Parts: sequence; C-alpha cells; structure tokens
Amino acid sequence: ILNKVHTTATTAGGTSSEAAAAAAKDILQQELLSDATAALLQKCHWKLRRALTHKIRALTHRYDDVEFPAGFGQPPTQAQREAVERAQGLERRTVRAQRFAEINAARDRRVAERAAAELLAKEQAARAEQRRIEREVAAAAKKAEEERLAAEAKAAEEARIAAEAKAAEEAAAAKKAEEERLAAEAKAAEEARLAAEAKAAEEAAAAAAAAQKAEEERLAAAAKAAEEAAAAQKADEERIAAEAKAAEEAAANKAQEEAAAAAAKKEEDEKLAAEAQAAEAAAAEGDVEESVAETVADTPVEESQPAAAPVVAVTPALIKELREATGAGMMDCKKALLEEDGDMEAAAEFFQESLL
Repeated sequence: ILNKVHTTATTAGGTSSEAAAAAAKDILQQELLSDATAALLQKCHWKLRRALTHKIRALTHRYDDVEFPAGFGQPPTQAQREAVERAQGLERRTVRAQRFAEINAARDRRVAERAAAELLAKEQAARAEQRRIEREVAAAAKKAEEERLAAEAKAAEEARIAAEAKAAEEAAAAKKAEEERLAAEAKAAEEARLAAEAKAAEEAAAAAAAAQKAEEERLAAAAKAAEEAAAAQKADEERIAAEAKAAEEAAANKAQEEAAAAAAKKEEDEKLAAEAQAAEAAAAEGDVEESVAETVADTPVEESQPAAAPVVAVTPALIKELREATGAGMMDCKKALLEEDGDMEAAAEFFQESLL
C-alpha cells in the first residue's frame, strides 16, 4: 500500500500533480489508515511496526486535512483489554440473566398452569359438593313434607276420634240423666247399681291414669334411647378419629424408622470410608518411618561436646513423635533434636522461638 501511494503521488516525469495527490490521499485514507491495516500492524514485530508507523505518519503529514489516528496500529493496552473483557463479561452476564429469566418465566408458567388445574379441580369438587347438598336438601324437604302430611292426617284422625268420643260422652250423659230419672223412680233398687257404676268409673279413671303414666314412661324411654344412640354415634366418630390418628402416627413412625435406617447405613458407609483412609494413612506413616530411618542411618554422627546432661540418641521414633507434636518437616525435626541433644521439650521450644 505504501508503494501504491508513492507510485500514485509521483507522475511519470517525477513531478506531482493535483489529481495524483488526490488519488494518493484517497488511498492513504481508505486503505492505509483502515482498520485492516491497523490490525496487520498490531500483529507485526515491534521494530517493523515502529518503522511502518513512522512512514505512515510521514505520509499523513503531507496533507493538512489528514490526521494520523492516535494509537494507530498499536496493540491494545492492559486497560483496554480489561475493558473489552469487562464488556464481554457484561454481555455474557446479560445473556445468562436472560436465560435465567426465561427459565424462571417457564417455571412460573408451569406453576400458574398447575395452580389453574388445581383451582379447576377444586371448583369441580365444589360443584359436585353443591349438587350433593342440593340433593340432600331436596330429600330433607320431601321428607319434611311427608311428615307434615302425616301429622295433618294424624291430627284429623285424632279430631274425628275426639268428636266421636265427645258425642259418645254426650250420649252417655243423656243416658245417665235418663237413668237418674229412672233411678229417682226406683231409688232403693238403683242405689246399689249406681254404687257399682261409680266404682267402675273410679277403676276406669285409675286405668286411664295408669295408661297415661305408661305413655309418659314410654316417651321418656324413647328420648333416653335417642340420647344413647347419639352418644353411641359420637363414640363411634371418636373411635374412627382415634384410628385415623393411630394410622398417621404409625406412618410417621415408619418414616422415622426408614430415616434412621438410612442414617445408619450412611454412618456405616462413612465408617468404612474412614477405616479405608486410616489404613491408607497407616501405610503412608510406615513409608515415612522407613524414610526417617534411612535418613538417620545415612547421616554421619557428629562428635558430641561434653555436657552436664546425658545425651539422648536421636532415633526415627523420636523424630516422628516431634513431627506429630509440632507439624514441622522431618529434616527440621531431626536438626532441632540434634541441636537440643534429643530433648523433646527443648526442641519444641526451639520451633516456637523460630516461629516468633
């Protein structure tokens, strides 16, 4: 592109013309200062990029209305790359948020559809219950009507019987008056008969009173039987409720037993896993003891200086004990024990002072 600009800007005679300068300017603006050229420059070696950028800047300085873009052909800086990455991250988060929103919307639609189905089922059940109640109300009304008609028929029959009884009583009274008139004529002979009739009337009244008392006792017995039936029905309902509660408690106990069995199985699995880990750790500790023994065996024994306290031999078991107590490395434990003549407490204090 640089050669093309030079060739276009220079005429065959070596002099520049206005048309050639305009053509070179167009090539400079459209091709040389394009994004594709900037991308190619960013991929070049830094020395070549600097030389080419210098040549392009020199060409742009030939024209007053052409500006060399700042940062043209330069690779993006860390801040620019971070800005691009932030923009890309924002775009990814936006896409993820849209996807989550679609998922939530689908879940809400499913919940709404499920709620609508449940509401429809409840409405259908309510309508069925309403129809059942209406049938029961109609049956109760029909039964009440039948009972009313029966009561009216019974009342009419009782009125007829009462009228007949009253007519009979009136006839009896008339007959009695006639008899009294006749008795007045034959008082002596009739007194005995009248006494007998009076006694018979008393017995009839006593019988009537006894019958009335028996009727009252029958009604009381019927009321008591109704109360006992209601009590028996209530007891039956309480028994059914107790059985239902016992069934629920049995189901809950069964669920607890299943949960306990699952927990016991899980605990057994964890115990087996812990035993396996303990076995692996024991094998690893055995390897550490062998390594410590080999290290101690390969280390030359230094001549000990005379001291007031007796010198304790640094054994692999002692190094292992100090390593477990302090958590330090194997060679650090060995060095500390050698420094402190095998004294565990002094070696531990040595590690504490080192940490401080």
